[in-house]
Formats: sequence, structure tokens, C-alpha cells
Amino acid sequence: MPAVAKRQPTLLSPFGASVMEPGTSRISPQRFAERLRISQSTLEIVGIISTAARLTGDTEKAFYWFRNEPICDYNDKTAEELVTEGHARAVKMYLDDLENGATG
Repeated sequence: MPAVAKRQPTLLSPFGASVMEPGTSRISPQRFAERLRISQSTLEIVGIISTAARLTGDTEKAFYWFRNEPICDYNDKTAEELVTEGHARAVKMYLDDLENGATG
């Protein structure tokens, strides 16, 4: 019986390895977006909608909130307006506050 070469276990697929920050164990949002051929803004929107869906319990409500509900803490702009203006991080922080018990 021929000898079977042992395969070394790998922790990351080639795709996973390609989106990591060099020299770290973190995923690079920039590299991830580039590999998927989407903008970083689009990638951020996916995360925001995902968090909003967890909070509302409904994806359609999350989309509605994202596009239509003014956020009083941010001059009554919608999350979509804020992301468009480059403030996705502020929206994420707002949602994190809500998840941690703030009343918005």
C-alpha cells in the first residue's frame, strides 16, 4: 500500500489569508472589500444593517430604519445620510450604544 502524505492542517483558506492584515490575526476591511469587489462603504452598510436587524428583530424594519428614521443625536440625519457623508463609524457606535441599553 503506498504511503499517504500527511496533509498539514491549515487554519485559513487562501481567501481568509488574503484578507488578513499583514502580520496580524485581524481581517482588513479594505482587503475584504477589494476581494469582494465592493466599496468599503457597502461593506460598512452590511454590518450596520445586520446590527439593526438584530435590534429590531426584522431585516425589513432594519432597512426602513436605515433609510428613513432620523437620528436625533446626529442632527436628525438618517443612518443612510450619515454613511453617505462618511460617518459609518458614528452609526455603528450609536447602534452599539442601543445594544448596550441606551434608549436612543
